[in-house]
Amino acid sequence: MTNAKLDQDDLLRTMQHWVLWNTFVMTYADSFFRVEDLAEEPHLVAGVCEAMAAMRENVQSLCDKQRVELAIKELGSKTNSGHTDKSGNVTWGRLAELEWRWHGTRDFTVMAQKLAAKFGYSVPENETIRDLRKIRCAWEEEEAQKPKWSCALG
Repeated sequence: MTNAKLDQDDLLRTMQHWVLWNTFVMTYADSFFRVEDLAEEPHLVAGVCEAMAAMRENVQSLCDKQRVELAIKELGSKTNSGHTDKSGNVTWGRLAELEWRWHGTRDFTVMAQKLAAKFGYSVPENETIRDLRKIRCAWEEEEAQKPKWSCALG
């Protein structure tokens, strides 16, 4: 397998993982927020901490707004991005083309676009894939294996 094919496989697997992970979390989470929004809206973390403290007896929240703001100031908003390799040529169009070429479908690109829009990210109009199907996810039972989280358009 060539390096280019490996890079393309990694890119497609990353997109698939992002879709599966986020749909799984959304199934069980009461709410969500984008991590990159925390630097501008630290009250989000303080709100999460207050909610956690309210759900548990004898627990006091140690992360009030002032502590959260201090932590964000010390860490910065790009702390977690330092360990990733950046690829400047990742576009929705490229993802759709790769997925079509290797898998004969654009379904995960469509699901990723739908989730991105739901999370407040912009998808350029000229790269948006119009598809009215909804994302459907569930645990799939596979013979002699553990159940697997799976998503499809339907």
